[in-house]
Amino acid sequence: MTYQNTLNVLFNLKKTIPNYSCDTEKNLIAVIGGLDSETSLHMANFLSIYKIPQVTYCFFAALMNEKTEFPFVYQMVPNEAQQYNGIVHLFLHFQWKWIGIIALDDEKGDRFVQNLLPLLSQNGMCSAFIDRLPFVTSTDNMIEIFYLSRPRESMALFLTNTKVNVFVLNADTFTILMLKWFLYLAQTEDLTEAVMGKVWVMTAQWEFSSHIYYRNLDIDFFHGALSFTLNSNEVFGFQNFLQVLNFHWPKGDGFIRVFWEQAFGCLWPGTKLGKELIDICTGEEKLESLPGIFFEMSMTAQSYSIYNAVHAIAQALHARYSAIENHRTVTGDRGSLEPPHQQPWQVTACIS
Repeated sequence: MTYQNTLNVLFNLKKTIPNYSCDTEKNLIAVIGGLDSETSLHMANFLSIYKIPQVTYCFFAALMNEKTEFPFVYQMVPNEAQQYNGIVHLFLHFQWKWIGIIALDDEKGDRFVQNLLPLLSQNGMCSAFIDRLPFVTSTDNMIEIFYLSRPRESMALFLTNTKVNVFVLNADTFTILMLKWFLYLAQTEDLTEAVMGKVWVMTAQWEFSSHIYYRNLDIDFFHGALSFTLNSNEVFGFQNFLQVLNFHWPKGDGFIRVFWEQAFGCLWPGTKLGKELIDICTGEEKLESLPGIFFEMSMTAQSYSIYNAVHAIAQALHARYSAIENHRTVTGDRGSLEPPHQQPWQVTACIS
């Protein structure tokens, strides 16, 4: 799917024909993304062929640090491996030596466990258990898996283990999604007391924004969690932008309709109604009325990284056009007043 979507970005055709584009108005200069290092890697495999700069806002696997293999990839956040030393120092500070490890049952989870275990051992700490959460691709699949005996027994085992009160988890989007399901089931099976009082230590990429079916889920059991974080600052005008945002005026935003309907539980004007009584979106709904678990009004670290990625590309374009204008001034060649068509590799040279 990532490869297909990347090709669609490159060639913008209903039927993807590699190395061919009939869209003369499209001038792809750079790409920002993706959500995780695996997605970024898949994107880079195609984008690098066309020397298109890719600015990422996710933590990177170590292999993507190789500039010889990925010369057009630029990172807005540090390498993920830097967190592991920080996690170990945190455990040493509080003298926590008996640690439960939670990770998704996929390649990212494998990498997390393989990197963390040697550091724990070298510093006199032990893993009480390693619990691998199942990876699912859909909500229906998720519900089916959770009602199987093995995941439920595994959940009960690590939650009721009184000797283990400290858990470390690789808190990417899917891991948090699965863990919230586990803990929700714990509440329904009278394991709430077992959940409370645990210390959750999470990596910096933790993701607590919720799907629509989580918006009313109580997450008190995460209060007091310790999470590493990336740098973030409030951007001037961002709060005002969110306060006045409504679905009437954003143009070219293909996500606003889906987000608005799910966030406010309403339907887009003109949508054919079925038998269910659902409110029509008015555009007067306010984002600040949404629960924090569903939508953050503050500038999160991830949002700030995306903002910086956009800013870096804008600065690169400005530097490129300024250099062209200076050259014209020196040579006396005024040429066309229109900004010249730029190739992606020309912009790459200006990204720092």
